[in-house]
Amino acid sequence: MKIAYNLFIVFVLFAFPIYSQKLDSIVVNYIDFYDLTVIDIDCLSFESLLKDELFEFTICNRREINKIYRLVKALHKDSTLSSIDTRLKMKIYSQRDGLNEICMGLHTVYKDGNSYCFSKRLFVYIEKLKAKYSRKKRAG
Repeated sequence: MKIAYNLFIVFVLFAFPIYSQKLDSIVVNYIDFYDLTVIDIDCLSFESLLKDELFEFTICNRREINKIYRLVKALHKDSTLSSIDTRLKMKIYSQRDGLNEICMGLHTVYKDGNSYCFSKRLFVYIEKLKAKYSRKKRAG
């Protein structure tokens, strides 16, 4: 019986990695995805150019953090995409890795200096979280 219990514990530890140990929180700054801007907003300039229009919420719920982590890990690189018109920026904080940023536009996701194909699943989940945290406050 003890062997079966130990095997079960090993299975749980390896079959279900605990992503939340890596990530502490995610701060999301965004504008409406369908807002029109005169120019494309790149990831680096997003907050400075739109500081008066940004909304912000913070995700601390482990399930939500894990889901975002899985959706981001599933993104597919796309070397044909070269620019992004940023509508949302996620700042992912972890004690181990510090700060990582992910930017999303209507057609592209930008992470670690690379462009990724837009993920409808990630977009829908973020929209769900925006609705949940509807007590929005302007960033800045």
